[in-house]
Amino acid sequence: MRKFLTGALAPALPVFLAVTVLAACGGTDGAAGTAARAPAEARAKSDTSATNASPTRGAPNGSTTTVPSPAPTITEVRIDPVLPQDGAFSTLPAGAGQVRLMTAADNADRVRYFLVPTGTSTRDLAEQIGDATSSEADGRTWWVYDWSYPDETMLAHLLVEASGPGGTTEQTPFGFYHEN
Repeated sequence: MRKFLTGALAPALPVFLAVTVLAACGGTDGAAGTAARAPAEARAKSDTSATNASPTRGAPNGSTTTVPSPAPTITEVRIDPVLPQDGAFSTLPAGAGQVRLMTAADNADRVRYFLVPTGTSTRDLAEQIGDATSSEADGRTWWVYDWSYPDETMLAHLLVEASGPGGTTEQTPFGFYHEN
């Protein structure tokens, strides 16, 4: 009987061993190939995300997507010295003079100041008066420009333009009135 069982089960032994090995490895149909590729794919994704300028975020399908940079935000515009107000216009002192324009802006790498004539559809007539430099104060980034205004009559709006990786934002906080 022993000879009969050994002879009858001998051909089935390699199949039994193959099924056992495959079950221990986690399955069939190229599972070993997938397991071998996974570290290389993970390393490639890691190398790619380390070189991107924008942050990446994992998507539900396992891929990564580039997160767009936020647009600049102008949070405050100041004038130094403080000027008298007449409605929405700041009155510049008589004659030529100088005022400091200060803008707090987040997500910006450049702030420029323009004068836009009063009226409708005058944005195309804007004239740049200065390019600000940044400085840190009170935990905020301030963009500062010392504007020397001429001794001539003026009625115009101040346009503040903040630019950064996420785009450009404009704000018209007030106007200037000046009599010579």
